[in-house]
Order: sequence, then structure tokens, then C-alpha cells
Amino acid sequence: LRKEVLFLKWLKLFWLKLKEIIGSVVSPVDFFLSLIGFISIVYFIGFNLTIVTHNNFSAFFEIALWLFLINGILELVVFFEQYKKRVIYIKFQYLLFILIVILINIDFLQKNVLLYLPSGIYLIINTDLINILIILLIFIRQFSKKIVKIQHYFVNPAQLFTVSFIFIILFGSMLLLLPLSTKNGIHLIDALFTSTSAVCVTGLTSVDTFSSFSTQ
Repeated sequence: LRKEVLFLKWLKLFWLKLKEIIGSVVSPVDFFLSLIGFISIVYFIGFNLTIVTHNNFSAFFEIALWLFLINGILELVVFFEQYKKRVIYIKFQYLLFILIVILINIDFLQKNVLLYLPSGIYLIINTDLINILIILLIFIRQFSKKIVKIQHYFVNPAQLFTVSFIFIILFGSMLLLLPLSTKNGIHLIDALFTSTSAVCVTGLTSVDTFSSFSTQ
């Protein structure tokens, strides 16, 4: 009996330690995975890819969704006692949504179920596009959490507003410099000017929009 009690105590301590370790890595894993996914998406939509590279990216997006699902389940299990009912409900919906997207990616369902949907619905089920949108939403969710923490500890709202404007302008400039964004390429200064104009909603541009930018 004494051995059983000691074993149960050890098991409880082991579970508490395991929960602590999982709880400390769940959020960072989610953030870095979503960051890698975001960078992959930028490359995926901004460059001409070979069929092999395209398929590799598609496979990575599917694997990323599985990892998000597993990570989310671990988070729910570890913090279940700390979460309120409303938070548990939201987390459950989030995981269920990811699971549905994963199921859409399964070849069996695509060939035997989705094929029999009305043609209009089937045509809009582009698995790469759906995966990209989900990963983007997860990245925005994780990035927003980091911004809130940074705002709380390091900067005031005015500074955050200014920095966010600069960040969006620079990021927009980078997107405009991607090969598939333009027909023949544009200079850095033109990309920066166009991005700044778009963010500030002035409507000005230093290049002809129709002849310079691509619709791909």
C-alpha cells in the first residue's frame, strides 16, 4: 500500500512537471511555427515555383496545420482547469475548425465526398488557398498576442501606432518588390512610395498601376 501511495504521488508530481514544461513551450511553438508559415506563404505567392517546390510547400502547409492542431490540444489539456467555460468553448471551436480544414486536405474526401458537392462550391475549395488563409489567421492571432505584451511592458499606444505604420509600410514595400507583384519589376523607391501612399490612403503612385503591377 505504501508503494502504491508513493507511486501515485510520484505520478502526480510527474504530471504537474510535464504540464509545466508543455505549458512553457506551447505558446512559443505556436508563434514560431506561424512565423515560419507566414514567411513560407510570402515566398509561395511571390515567386515562380517549380511543380516540385509547389508540392513541397503544399505538404508543409498541411503538416503545419497538423502541428497547430496537436499544439492546440496540448494547450487545452494542460490549461483546462484554469480556463473558463467560454474560453474552453472558443478553443474547442478553433481546434474543430483546423480539423475540418485538415479533413478537406485528405485525398479520400476530395475524391469521394467533395467531388459530389455543387460545382460552384467545389470550385472554390482550393486547398492551398484555404491552408494559407488559416495559417495567416493563426499568425495574426499569435502576432497580436506578442504586440499586446510588447505594448504592456515596453511602449505606449502612441509609439506602437507609429511603429506599426512604419512596419506596414516596409512590409508592403517588400511585397511589391516580389517577382510576381510586378510585370517588369520596380525600383525600391517606387515600391516604398506606393506602399506609403497605400497605408496613408493618399492614392498617389510614382508608377503606372496598370502597366507596372501584376494581377497574378
